[in-house]
Amino acid sequence: MVDFRKAFDAACAAAGLRGILPHDLRRSAVRNFIRAGVKESVAMRLSGHRTRSVFDRYNIVSSDDLVEANEKLQAFLCEAIKESKIEKLKE
Repeated sequence: MVDFRKAFDAACAAAGLRGILPHDLRRSAVRNFIRAGVKESVAMRLSGHRTRSVFDRYNIVSSDDLVEANEKLQAFLCEAIKESKIEKLKE
């Protein structure tokens, strides 16, 4: 592991990155997979996560993710109401 860490640190220094850990890159990869629409089961296999609990630690949800999810839900519900797939609640 010492050889890997030395090579990794040298690559980060050459790229002008400081304080980067290999797990930071793994976390970025998981977030990118999910944002790209890759199924979570596939993302888990690609990133080498064997358990859901560990995968969830790497799949960090941001406030932007929550806003986007809410916007998608609102758009879905508005469309469903237009198509009479669901009934609007009485006011």
